[in-house]
Amino acid sequence: MQKRYLLILLFLVLQMTITVGIGIATAYAFDHEQAPYGVRVGQLNLEGYSKDEAWEQIEAIMPQEVVYNGQVYKLSIVDSRENAKSWLEKQYRFEGSVWLEKVAEYVKKHTGEKILPDVLLGEEIIPQLEMIKKEIDRPAFPAQFIDEGEQSVIKPEETGYGLDVEGSWQKLRASYTNRPVSLVVEPLNVRPTKQELASVNEILGDFTTFFNPGDLNRANNLRLAANALNNTLVAPGEEFSFNRVVGERTEVAGYKKAYIYVNKTVLLGDGGGICQDSSTLYQAVLRANLPILERHTHTLAVNYVPTGEDATVAYGLLDFRFKNDTRGYLLIKARTGDNWLRTQLIGLADSNHPVQEFPEGYPASLAKWEK
Repeated sequence: MQKRYLLILLFLVLQMTITVGIGIATAYAFDHEQAPYGVRVGQLNLEGYSKDEAWEQIEAIMPQEVVYNGQVYKLSIVDSRENAKSWLEKQYRFEGSVWLEKVAEYVKKHTGEKILPDVLLGEEIIPQLEMIKKEIDRPAFPAQFIDEGEQSVIKPEETGYGLDVEGSWQKLRASYTNRPVSLVVEPLNVRPTKQELASVNEILGDFTTFFNPGDLNRANNLRLAANALNNTLVAPGEEFSFNRVVGERTEVAGYKKAYIYVNKTVLLGDGGGICQDSSTLYQAVLRANLPILERHTHTLAVNYVPTGEDATVAYGLLDFRFKNDTRGYLLIKARTGDNWLRTQLIGLADSNHPVQEFPEGYPASLAKWEK
């Protein structure tokens, strides 16, 4: 019996010791406001820090600036700071109205990890990155042919660059520092390149037609359409559309009223005469042996190509389309003289698309090939 009483006494003493220990630890924690076990911000362990010390540590790892190419952009982090402060405050608050409840809350907070994964709020930072993107981004420009006098020369491509908003945000999330964080900016490559266009030098199709320069409105329209076609590049496998390249024939675009064919009737209409451009191009496409996707003939005969070998167009209704099935880019050259329109297709020759040895025209007796 005495032994039993002794065991009970030892148990009571042990229980009191544990209770007193917890009480002392809790009281110390209450008095000194130490961060409980497992409180972290990212990889920053705040365990044992006072609230003020912990906040200093958090502020030291909150990115407030980003940088690109020497230009520093300051970020507004008001909401992110408030969010971090609110989270930190909760780690030091022991709820409960009586001492035992506070002890229970203390024990609860000293088990498991309490982690603030991000010191910055995406809803605050990402819109700012999108605004910076508008300032940083530079578009890329493909290589192209331009005319210098009678010669066509290649203007090299210009590589652009663009801010990767998501990549920059993820980098900011992982950058626990108050120093400027470099933005993620990616190059924007573009095609064609100068190297790709260097092989565009063989004439696959070449055809000339003639017009009356005295018909001023018609001649104006024909020249406008030729200018729109000139130096157009068609990528390998791409489908060419006359209407897409030339655009709508409106007064705003500079087109004038000239005679057109509508249901076997001759009428005045905007852009009259440009069917000679589409028909001349069609003749060059035939000689280049390219697949024709869409072509329509006039309801009446025309005098600038053989009967039935024309290609009429009407914006939004009738188009002339073909496909570039060569191995490289295809360059359309469309030039006008006093009374002639010459269209050439220049590209990379092969067995299906041989070089056109001699230019052609209609009527051939009027052709002045030196032009």
